[in-house]
Amino acid sequence: LLYNKVQFSTSSLGSATNKFPTINFNSQIGSHIEIKHDERFNFNKDQDFSIYFTLNPKKFNNQTPDSEKRYIIAKSGTKTIVNSGSHSQNVDSEPHFPYEVYMISQSLYFERSDGETTFSINGEITSSNTSLRTSHIQLQNSASVMQLYFDGNLIASTTDGDGGIGTSAVGSTFIIGSYGDDTVQGKGRFFNGDIGNINIWSKAYNQTQITNISESINGSPYIGNLFYRNGFA
Repeated sequence: LLYNKVQFSTSSLGSATNKFPTINFNSQIGSHIEIKHDERFNFNKDQDFSIYFTLNPKKFNNQTPDSEKRYIIAKSGTKTIVNSGSHSQNVDSEPHFPYEVYMISQSLYFERSDGETTFSINGEITSSNTSLRTSHIQLQNSASVMQLYFDGNLIASTTDGDGGIGTSAVGSTFIIGSYGDDTVQGKGRFFNGDIGNINIWSKAYNQTQITNISESINGSPYIGNLFYRNGFA
């Protein structure tokens, strides 16, 4: 797990005595988090999964969020293997499909590909130049329906193919705050702002659970720990 030029702090969420943790990404210095290929981040076309995080996009050079793709999460369609000569190379991974989360201007985009068709949804999460704030974002694939939740409310969903991931060129990594390869034309730039409480689950949630997640301190769908005299649950 590589943390590259990021800063850890607390956000405006939570109570005065229990703030939400957050990670600051600075697009000017290439802040990002990189995780090598891991099967836990792979999801088949018909597999339910859910991604949750808190998000506070910041202005770029004190300007209104621009029209560049500012990547929040990007997952590869390849993995790295080491052959008998101790040389590594990128190869196509097993039949699990890449997904991307990014912002353009005031809208958030969620896309995934099955190698042939790209499925895409988007929704506006900042209404104006002055309304940038920390928000709860949850994206999920539920029974092959992609959904985008903003502060616990469903703002977009689709089952139609539309978008442009095509063949992922991220290499063998799972990237937070960037696409992972700035040499790929049209793949956008580093994210600028705060991302916190990143959770990835291999299941989808119902509306009540999503509301609970958006109101919890640590992004968990559970109330907390119950402590007993002889242990805890």
